[in-house]
Amino acid sequence: MRWFLLLVACSLVPALAQPAKEIPVASARAAPADVCAGGTAEANLNIGGVRARLYNEGNLFWRGAGSHYEVPRGSGKNAVFSASLWIGGTVDGDLRFAGSVYGPWEFWPGPLDASGQTTAERCADLDRIWTVTTDDLDRYRQTGEATPDLAEWPIAWGAPFFVDFDGDGRQGTAEEITRSLDLGDPGYGTRVIDLAAGERPVVFGRQTAWWVMNDRGGEHRWSETEPLGVEVRVTAWTLGDPADESLYTSTFYRYDVINRSEATIEDAQLAMYVDGDLGDFNDDFVHADSTRQMLVFYNGDAEDEGPNGYGIPPALGIDLLSGGYGAMYFTGGGTGPTVDPNGSQHAYQYMRSLWRDGLPLREGGDGYNTLGPIIRWAFPGSPPEYWSEYNVDGNGIANTPADRRAVVSGTPFALGPGERQSFDVGVLFAQGIDRFDSVDRLRAVSDEAQARYEDGRLFRQVETPPPPAEAPRLIAPADGASFEESGVTFSWATVAGATGYVLELDTLASFQGPQRYPTPRTTVDVPRDSFPNNTPRPTYWRVLAENASVLSPPSDIRTLTNILVRPTLTSITVVANASGPISPHPGALASQGFPTVDLDGDGQDDNPVAGVQQTNGTQWLFATGNSGAFDGSYASFLNRTLLNRTGGVNLSTYDFEVRFTGTSFAFRRFQDEEVVEIPFEIWNIGSGTPDDASDDYRLIPAILDYTYDGTVAGNTANTDGVYGFYAADSPVSPLDDDPVTDWIYWYNPIDTSPGQDGYLAYANGGTPELSQVGEEVIGRTTFVGWNFGVAPPYPADVPEPGTVFRITTLKRFNVTGEGPAEAPAGAGLQLAVGPNPASDVVSVWYGMPSSGEIQLAVYDVLGREVAVLAAGPLAAGEHVAPLETASLSAGVYVVVLASGVERTTRTITVIR
Repeated sequence: MRWFLLLVACSLVPALAQPAKEIPVASARAAPADVCAGGTAEANLNIGGVRARLYNEGNLFWRGAGSHYEVPRGSGKNAVFSASLWIGGTVDGDLRFAGSVYGPWEFWPGPLDASGQTTAERCADLDRIWTVTTDDLDRYRQTGEATPDLAEWPIAWGAPFFVDFDGDGRQGTAEEITRSLDLGDPGYGTRVIDLAAGERPVVFGRQTAWWVMNDRGGEHRWSETEPLGVEVRVTAWTLGDPADESLYTSTFYRYDVINRSEATIEDAQLAMYVDGDLGDFNDDFVHADSTRQMLVFYNGDAEDEGPNGYGIPPALGIDLLSGGYGAMYFTGGGTGPTVDPNGSQHAYQYMRSLWRDGLPLREGGDGYNTLGPIIRWAFPGSPPEYWSEYNVDGNGIANTPADRRAVVSGTPFALGPGERQSFDVGVLFAQGIDRFDSVDRLRAVSDEAQARYEDGRLFRQVETPPPPAEAPRLIAPADGASFEESGVTFSWATVAGATGYVLELDTLASFQGPQRYPTPRTTVDVPRDSFPNNTPRPTYWRVLAENASVLSPPSDIRTLTNILVRPTLTSITVVANASGPISPHPGALASQGFPTVDLDGDGQDDNPVAGVQQTNGTQWLFATGNSGAFDGSYASFLNRTLLNRTGGVNLSTYDFEVRFTGTSFAFRRFQDEEVVEIPFEIWNIGSGTPDDASDDYRLIPAILDYTYDGTVAGNTANTDGVYGFYAADSPVSPLDDDPVTDWIYWYNPIDTSPGQDGYLAYANGGTPELSQVGEEVIGRTTFVGWNFGVAPPYPADVPEPGTVFRITTLKRFNVTGEGPAEAPAGAGLQLAVGPNPASDVVSVWYGMPSSGEIQLAVYDVLGREVAVLAAGPLAAGEHVAPLETASLSAGVYVVVLASGVERTTRTITVIR
């Protein structure tokens, strides 16, 4: 029998570090309603040296966001981006195919019945991945407690199991054979695992995941062929043995393919499409080790750079343990015979080591249409030897490192009705002293995996290792430390016998639901936006040592306070235009610090997303780009535009303006870097100094350029080069007559000195230099034409020249717009509140220039005292106190700071 598995390596890199990874837009055709909904299940292999995300739609490690093959586990480095199972063959001479590159996926949850069909109910019921560990088996033997996946192990649908006759929880004796039910067997489709009678899941290594899927649950929209009628049972596992250094950072996969149709599938092949990104995705090479039948990704230069790079380059192998036919590589987007496949015909060609146009792979150069011999394995030479990407001509000429994709395929076969074909694959990892040494070490790992595969040790259970004997000794930060608008570095002492550590943060000392940060190191940097609590309430933290996921007792508990000033806007106003500003506009109110919109005429603000402002007879809103995450609310507006931006601290300090000057320029940073003319400039105008131009500096605008019909902007071809409206109505309105402009992203230049020097350093000289771009301070903003109509012609394409939109942000001692932005030296009582409005905890900043007696209290609108936040002697300087609003009714409250005869107040609005 043959087994197959494949994997891929990659990591998405933030847009500021390098261009975003381009993912091709899949073709699609009109299709009838699917029988089944797409699979939603996911699980992790996370015992041992890898954290790998699993899905049940034919794809691994990626499903629309981020890459999830972290190795070493806890390092933050991903070696795999995306992989997708392909099955191709002919039925009566017609090509049939199941697979995809980045979706739409062509496998659905659950098995097929005797007629080769499925139902929506069966798909929904089996939309699941079951995961069991040897730790789960030990716990059940010792306590009788079973995890849901152990208690519901799906033997009714073919999941392997055995009877534990000797009661040790391990499959070892000759009579403890593996059993698996199939169509026609008693109990198929109905049996429940009987733990009390000794039935146990078959667990390979220390952790095994199992699921079943089929290709008949819906329309094949990517391949555009009829389904094959196959059922696929998948087993994924990790050995998880810390004493096993060679395979500790590897994972393994088995695909068991069953033909449930009435026709023989001729010339069938199984393969995996691989987007092989190793750390930094822009500098990879591929190598096909034909002697080991292993596809290898390694670095094309001496260092794997970037924030997601490995530094010293490792190597990743996709090892066909049961044997393979060939491996093809191809480049990314574009046109021609050597790029990504577009549909089943191209994919099937690649599976047979043919280019998209049917020409065979040949040795030499790039492998396309050369004079070399026909070959099935791309770049089989051991780098830096010929024929490798490091030496494509025998004279040391190398390819240019780049984003590499590939397919590795098994040997062709025929699959008759009811027959099955299986493939085993290992995803292997090694890191040496340089990129070539990493490839050499990977070969040794492959040889070890192959030896264990052939003698059966790869499928044996692995004993649970002992936990580290000692709890970690905490080093920093000190107990009770306080931080503000910054990340925190946690550190602790090394523990003997530990393969890694887990930092836990929680708002409760009981650690009932902590945030966990696994790491192989003795330090963790937690960004300011990642804390479970960004108020003056304490955050509790502790550390546990682990030995391959077996944990030590926890360390002592420490507390810290990390106060984050969340970016909040206090106003968006038109401060200048040809006719002069009209603020607030009739129908727009200005409560909660925002000019907002009364959509239904009841006198209440319905939508505090942005301000409706009038410019020369037209009305505009400042909002965010349409997306599934934007529902028209103020919270989702803030989340998409301000929160989680790298420039979040700046937004707590500075104000900004959009100045419509008639002609300016932006760049399509997420598309093709081309310059696009826009009618406005964007500026940082300082901190509370709107009339002082000496501290203003110009920012770098980027746009996501849509065609008018709203075509997906990620495809370079779908741009029109014109800034303006596209066919989408903003969620800020319940009607469909408020069109949205192209999206704007705001970046600081590296040089933020007053004026335009930083902007011009980016804009001048032809091709913009990304090295001149700093942090993103505001993301995905748009202008909305209020009541402009459902289609052009609109009253205006953009606000007229001379219009200036001013965005004012929260300041420490100027939250409500009262007093100076920064309290001057020698000032009296200082008081600020934020966020405002609030629904949870409010931070109240207060202070005075010299020590003295104070009282800080909160009153409702009737003058009743509802809380005392501080009372008694106070040292000079700034202090902060939390105001818990959970017990307060919605409404307006007054915060009063008093010292002697001096008194200052701020209002806070509580919302529900």
